[in-house]
Amino acid sequence: MRVAGPNPLVIVKMTGPIAKFPVTNQQFQSVMGNNDDLDAAIAQGRVYIADYAALDWLVNGSYLT
Repeated sequence: MRVAGPNPLVIVKMTGPIAKFPVTNQQFQSVMGNNDDLDAAIAQGRVYIADYAALDWLVNGSYLT
């Protein structure tokens, strides 16, 4: 649904470790299985991130009146 959904343009293929993706190899392996490696998955082009950096300027809160 992410690719076919209303906003697929925020999906970016990871080419290396980035601060916006604070997932450790141990966390990755607990979800994907111990035979998989985060660095290998990134190198093989299998890891993507939905990057909403364009919305960083928004302030959290309620805008209901």
